Amino acid sequence: MKIRGVKKTVNLSFTPEGILLDVEILEDETAPTFRKYILKLKERLNLDVLVTDDHASYRESLIGTGIERRLCIVHVLKNVMKGLKKLDFSEEEKGKIIGLVRAPTGKGRIIIWEMYLKRLKERGSRDEGMQFLLRLTEKCMDLTTYERREGVPKDNNFTERNIGGTKIRYKTTRGMKSEEGLLNFLYLTQEILRGNEIGEIDLKKLIV
Repeated sequence: MKIRGVKKTVNLSFTPEGILLDVEILEDETAPTFRKYILKLKERLNLDVLVTDDHASYRESLIGTGIERRLCIVHVLKNVMKGLKKLDFSEEEKGKIIGLVRAPTGKGRIIIWEMYLKRLKERGSRDEGMQFLLRLTEKCMDLTTYERREGVPKDNNFTERNIGGTKIRYKTTRGMKSEEGLLNFLYLTQEILRGNEIGEIDLKKLIV
């Protein structure tokens, strides 16, 4: 979102029920910035599992924090299907990989790892396809957090839905003139969206 024409990174955090936990304007989208913000959330909210999309910086930012990551299937599947178009896997192999991502399990992770070893044995050196499988093997740990942690959702659709509602309203504006104005806009639109969802809207409590 923009403040006086300058793009700003905005981070919104929600519970699985779609309740807004926190909003913050970040310096950028790098792993160190996310890490600093996530550690702040952990301390304030006793956070131990975070559901995220497939943004490259998230995985690195969570290393050593003690927070488990649940990687959203929808986002990974989209990126996997896009990546497979450029690689020389057979149609059977592509179908198997997509199926394993669609319904991720610990066993599926082993199958992908075996595909990696088979390709390495046949070709004798790493290629783009092997790098793809290796990265996917690593992601499978985060795709299957729901198997290890009860109550962890398989996707972050609740976040996407709420952010989408705010984005729609943001498009009707010309941007914001200050960080305070942007934060007020975010909190207000989220309060209205949540109120509509549960059938209770009381904007008086937002007036200070």
